[in-house]
Amino acid sequence: MTINFITKGKNELLQIYVRLKDKTNTTNTISESGLDVTSKTGISILKVNFKKGAIVLNKTKSTDALIKSEIAKQNISLTEIEDKLTSIKRVLITAYNNRKEYETINAKWVSNIINPKDEVKNKIPNEVAKYFEFYRNAKKDDLKSSTLRKIKVIENRLKNFEIDTKTTTYLQEVDNDFKQRFKDWSDKKNYHINTYIKTIKVISTVCKHANEKHYKAIHPQTASITKGKEMEYKKSINIYLSFTELTKIENTIFTNKKQDIARDWLLISCYTAQRISDFMRFGVNDIIVMDNEKFLDINQEKTDTPVLVYLNDVVLRIMQKYNGNFPPLFSEKSKESNEQIYNLLIKEVCRISKINNEVTAQIKNKKTNRVEVKTLPKYKFVSSHIGRRSYATNYYNEIDISLLKSATGHKTEKQFLVYVGKAPKQNAKALALAMRNLSQRNNTPMKVIKNASNQ
Repeated sequence: MTINFITKGKNELLQIYVRLKDKTNTTNTISESGLDVTSKTGISILKVNFKKGAIVLNKTKSTDALIKSEIAKQNISLTEIEDKLTSIKRVLITAYNNRKEYETINAKWVSNIINPKDEVKNKIPNEVAKYFEFYRNAKKDDLKSSTLRKIKVIENRLKNFEIDTKTTTYLQEVDNDFKQRFKDWSDKKNYHINTYIKTIKVISTVCKHANEKHYKAIHPQTASITKGKEMEYKKSINIYLSFTELTKIENTIFTNKKQDIARDWLLISCYTAQRISDFMRFGVNDIIVMDNEKFLDINQEKTDTPVLVYLNDVVLRIMQKYNGNFPPLFSEKSKESNEQIYNLLIKEVCRISKINNEVTAQIKNKKTNRVEVKTLPKYKFVSSHIGRRSYATNYYNEIDISLLKSATGHKTEKQFLVYVGKAPKQNAKALALAMRNLSQRNNTPMKVIKNASNQ
């Protein structure tokens, strides 16, 4: 590999170019003769002061002190140019010898190495972990604070991966090999499969953002690492509260005021299908009346989806208890602290209501911060999201899914079914019962079709 400097043109003032040649490198050029790249240095020089790739200092035989002084000043400037060219050569040699396999060596690459003004100015990193912060700052006005916090968690997870594997992941290196190494590390750390999938999806999104905004050389496999069946979220073991359990909770007497309020919010969530970020924003000003039925007209915070929430008799009875209003909040400090208090209280609510039959489900181990599958009393698995799961499961097979989706805000049936906690056997029994009832109404006996696939 050789690096030298040349000029072009016939003017007196010329632009200096740097030329990088490597006969052994044929991977970055269509020519079999090797790499030959030329790029501007941004430095100009008089024609008389540049010969055969080198700086020529001015000489004078004059005895005039002023002329000698002027020539000396000019030579100082030329020496500075010479130093700059030496520095450019040194930087290029280092960058070229330490280049990554994904890097395409061309004029733009040379220009970015010797004159990285934009990158320094905008502080745009090429490492994925460092780019996360740049991405969060770029998206801070578009994404909710809760989403930004989740992205920060994934950023820290990637940093831990790099610490453990003693690697640095560059934007152009997010490929199938990286995906597999991250999967191996996730398995070793006992991360849930959905945690791994979510992390890969977010990393891919960050790389795509970098590609669109700044870098134009992400790996060709980056777009496809989120594709395939193995990258579909695995359905969790959903815990829900049945109508019988909800009635049990409704009829339980609580002497503790906060527990009583938490019980009321829990029932409201199970009969309205809304997230905690939405149902704790319910207000009487959002109520509309249609055909003598009351609805809440709201926009869901997470997705900005408009929904009409039907207020059934249980919810209306709870509102009567609070003089026509919804229950009060637990904390005025912040939404997060309010949600934390609620999550703690509803476990107590269910325990006192004797929702204590043993079930097997997923729960986060607070010591390891990992999701584990355990068999415990049901109340231990209760969290704020149980409202949406209970609604979806209780009304599934009873009401048309398209109508249920209008309440939950799900865009697709597939998204809705993630929340359904009934096992396939229960669904099959429900289907058989519905078919039997239909058969009896039509006075036609049920007929068993054998080898239906061959009919």
